[in-house]
Amino acid sequence: MIVNQMPAFNLSVIEAQVLDDTFAAPLRRETASWPNDWRCQERLEAARRRLIYHGVAGLLLEQRALLSDWPEPILSAMRNETVAHAMWELRHKFLVSDLVETLHDAGIASVLLKGTALAYSVYDNPALRFRGDSDLLIREKAVDVARNILSDLGWNRPDGAPGPFGPMHYQEIWQYRDPAGFAHNIDLHWEVTNSVALKSVLAVDEVIDMSVPLADLSENAQRPDLITALIHRSINRAIHARSGYFSIDRYEYGAGRLSWAVDTDLIARKFSEEEWGNLCRKVCERGVGPVCADALSFTANALNTPVPVKVMETLSKADSNTAPMRFLNATREREMNVANLKATSGFVAQLLYILARLIPAPSHLRKKYPHLRHWPLIFLYARRLGAAIICDRSKATEPKKRPT
Repeated sequence: MIVNQMPAFNLSVIEAQVLDDTFAAPLRRETASWPNDWRCQERLEAARRRLIYHGVAGLLLEQRALLSDWPEPILSAMRNETVAHAMWELRHKFLVSDLVETLHDAGIASVLLKGTALAYSVYDNPALRFRGDSDLLIREKAVDVARNILSDLGWNRPDGAPGPFGPMHYQEIWQYRDPAGFAHNIDLHWEVTNSVALKSVLAVDEVIDMSVPLADLSENAQRPDLITALIHRSINRAIHARSGYFSIDRYEYGAGRLSWAVDTDLIARKFSEEEWGNLCRKVCERGVGPVCADALSFTANALNTPVPVKVMETLSKADSNTAPMRFLNATREREMNVANLKATSGFVAQLLYILARLIPAPSHLRKKYPHLRHWPLIFLYARRLGAAIICDRSKATEPKKRPT
């Protein structure tokens, strides 16, 4: 039996790859033997954590006949995850459809993004697309009304209200806890990504206006078209590789999560020759060809996804020195903030952008500095301002790199 409270086993790159290859094989409909040196309790716990991170337990259980000699603790973990997500899905579908229909009745257009949109469009069984929330896009002018509707329906903001100068991000979490104890989250967006610097790639009005029905969820539910969905999936994968993906009790870094590969695979398999051509034109025009090429290459390697050679050649040769690619490749938070600031229209909006990040909500400071949570707020704000000044000075005094 696996003890869930065991300390996390830190995997090396090679160890992670062994597990990832083992989990990927059945998704390609290939028999996979369990690695012989991964049977002790500590390693089984590490494998369980890696399995949960990948989000494919239900999909693997569907291929049970291909799981050669997999240990019972892993199979048990897969069954538990699959049953729990199936129960969660039943309630989540009702809650999300109720919200979407209420927004529609109030005249608010909404589009479901990412996991839930794909679960009810390209997956045979929505419950097999594991996720912890639903991402819902609306126009910024509708945010206040949407907040009131969410509150009236029993949802709450676990992170509290925004700071005095507005939210730090272009999205916010709303949560509903059902009678069975399951937590349901809505990630309410008013930008397609959490970065206004990428609005030239996927603009809110464009995504909403070009959305298509998601009838398997509810009568008035909408989702992005598949080309937009693949671009969004590719960008989101790149962002998570940098910022991390929260799994169980910590952030995992890297772009190799198999759930993302399955998403991309299922979308790609629905593309016609014309849609492949439209994808190439759109991503090259929007300056994100390399990030889509990387996502498709990863998916093809992991799942044998049939991607046309011409498509890979076109995307791989696309310009990587574009504003969106520079933003996605940035490694410093300051670089990303400057890019977002430049993309923000108007002096007042830019000023609010700066102030919202320098003087955020108290809940953000308590979370950012948990070891200082008992300090008076004024000292926490001083701590944040001081850190920003020091970071800026250290950046200014860094030796300039010689041009090569």
